[in-house]
Amino acid sequence: MPATALLGLAFSASPAFAGTNTEAYLITGGYQVGSAHWTADGDSLLVCDTRANSESVWAGVYHWETSAAFDSLYNSAGANKCLGKTVNLKEGTYIYLKLCSASGGKVHWDDCETSPRGRA
Repeated sequence: MPATALLGLAFSASPAFAGTNTEAYLITGGYQVGSAHWTADGDSLLVCDTRANSESVWAGVYHWETSAAFDSLYNSAGANKCLGKTVNLKEGTYIYLKLCSASGGKVHWDDCETSPRGRA
């Protein structure tokens, strides 16, 4: 077998996972009040409060197949402020984001949106 063919086999033996970014937007009363963004390169979650309305926003990172929560972030920093964190996940893990309005440290589970599927 030629050396170039062997080299090709060596590089194709381990699977490569391409991460996929995803995002969710929360619309309440006709206004965007928050956003959540997953960046696969770096496994980062960014949660933004996008409207001055006396409310906060919360977002969680969930396993796509089981809906188990990996981690979450509560943003009470105020309007037009974003908070972020790293959520280290196994490469190739499919996820989705759940973004909800919140206040007083409590999540309003009846006012949420979810993102399309992403991948770590």
